[in-house]
Amino acid sequence: MECIPQSDDCALEVITKIESVAKVALNAATSGVFGQLSTASAAVQQGVKCGQKLFIVVQDVVAYAKKLQINFPNGTNEQIISLLNNSDIVVKDLPTAVCVCLGLDVPTDYLNLASDVVKVVNKVLIQVVEKGSSLLSVDTFLTFINGIGVGSSVESLNEDDTSTLKSLISEGKTCGTELQSIITKVTQAVADIKTANAASSADAIRLALGNTALFLTEIPTVTNNCIKNITGNNAYTVRDQIRKGLSVITDNLIASSDDDRGNALSTADYILKVADMGLDVIAMFDPTGIAKMLEEFIQPICGPTSFIGEIDDGSLGDALALVAHGDAFAGSYGTWTHAGDGAVNIVFQSTDTEDVTVEIHSGGKIVDSVKVKSGETVTWNSTVSTLQDKTMYLDRWRPGLLGLPGSGGGSLVLWVPRSSAGGRIDLVANINVS
Repeated sequence: MECIPQSDDCALEVITKIESVAKVALNAATSGVFGQLSTASAAVQQGVKCGQKLFIVVQDVVAYAKKLQINFPNGTNEQIISLLNNSDIVVKDLPTAVCVCLGLDVPTDYLNLASDVVKVVNKVLIQVVEKGSSLLSVDTFLTFINGIGVGSSVESLNEDDTSTLKSLISEGKTCGTELQSIITKVTQAVADIKTANAASSADAIRLALGNTALFLTEIPTVTNNCIKNITGNNAYTVRDQIRKGLSVITDNLIASSDDDRGNALSTADYILKVADMGLDVIAMFDPTGIAKMLEEFIQPICGPTSFIGEIDDGSLGDALALVAHGDAFAGSYGTWTHAGDGAVNIVFQSTDTEDVTVEIHSGGKIVDSVKVKSGETVTWNSTVSTLQDKTMYLDRWRPGLLGLPGSGGGSLVLWVPRSSAGGRIDLVANINVS
């Protein structure tokens, strides 16, 4: 997260509030979303997680198998299975889900899986190629789990817990499961970097991942999709809370690649450390539950995070989290347009009784100072490409006691996103007496 402090206007107190985002926030908040799973026995949690995780992965395998069968209409079942075995879904996602069902540790070496895991994976592929989407009805899938030899944890569930599992399965892919997929991809990306270079530091990994499609495209897309079924103004609030929470979690995943002394962990130790965080429970949450769960850990004044990517049209308050703190810029407003000419236009309208200077910050650096005389209107221009992926922060300097300029009275903060279609920001910044 990025935040520019001014007289404690925007104090960032996220990481220090919690020792472990996963253990304190995620696991503790599971109750109230789907029953009392957080206080349920380990066996119950394993059964529910097994059923849900395996369903989501099998759903993906079925979709990919169908695509292969369309592309290779004359391919035999054995040939389709061979192609499936070369996909990340089967190489990584499916063995991970199977390990959850079998009560085994998360795999640290996908090329050398336990024989029990390999047997189950092969059974899944055979069933998928033979039966396809017919496996995905709730009752059929629960029977399928037993048939491939991983159903013991599911069979042990009581009626209420089974009902919870059926609800999760019937929902299919959700905001929670998609966020869980992102977390898994970040973890695996970190692990891949460490496998290539065991000495890679957290800072080096953070730099390597910062400009990947995962961070620039997938995370923004998933978090945008999370609010598709939420109506009203609350949708943007939920989206921003989820993004901020995912930012904290993602940074924690990267930071965890080092030990407490700053030394790089081995790939195996890193994967096991992440598994201990318990982040997989996020798959059981709905968007509002995820947002509420993370709300107290995120400082709202700071606005969005660097994982926002592209944003749809909207008012600056809704789309870009425009926040006026204090009275100096109260009443400021504007619009964000995704498809535009790439301009950033700020119109300063003064109703102040004093001449002031507005400092414009981007990414923590002062990029310009604009003098605005009492009662006048002044325009400032820049471009989206210059300011994108950073917080823009306006700070007003006004004569105070003895005529000395001071920056008290308030500030204005918004996020400038990127846009493949140019983008445009129009902001009317009111300068008030305060």
